[in-house]
Amino acid sequence: MDKAPALTKEDLIKLAEEHAQDGNSVDVVKLANRFGIKVYEYPFGEGVSGAVRKKENGEVSIYISDQDSVARQRFSIAHELAHAVLHKDLVDSHKVIKRSKNDFSNIEIEANKLAEEILMPEKAISRFIKEENLDKNAEINSSIIQKIAEAFKVSTMVAIIRLRNLNYNVPYISYA
Repeated sequence: MDKAPALTKEDLIKLAEEHAQDGNSVDVVKLANRFGIKVYEYPFGEGVSGAVRKKENGEVSIYISDQDSVARQRFSIAHELAHAVLHKDLVDSHKVIKRSKNDFSNIEIEANKLAEEILMPEKAISRFIKEENLDKNAEINSSIIQKIAEAFKVSTMVAIIRLRNLNYNVPYISYA
């Protein structure tokens, strides 16, 4: 029996918005579980952050590194969930897709982009920016970036990339 999610990218983004825990951060484990996908920590060792695997019985599971930070684990879950939706044929045929920290192939880039959309839905970001008394044209400084990253439980780099992809005014920021 095929238990992989039969949904589109748009469906996943909409459902991610519904699974926000506190108005901002999305509970990605519950989101994955909703489609029968279980999430496990796994001792991958250095260099691998996560994997999605389809078992012989059709069950799809996501594995995340037990060595990564919570923000990195959340991103890995969203990334692997993105593979399950965007690259279902690869998941079906290869049975395992591993996520290496240094893989920049097109399928990895696509999964990264959807992971950002899952973790930081556009409506939630817009609401957050308004609550900070800013608008889309305001310059987003490092303290606002930090607040956004904490609110959405993502790394500052994911927050910066997502905001830039949504055309917010995020200048070069140094965290050194």
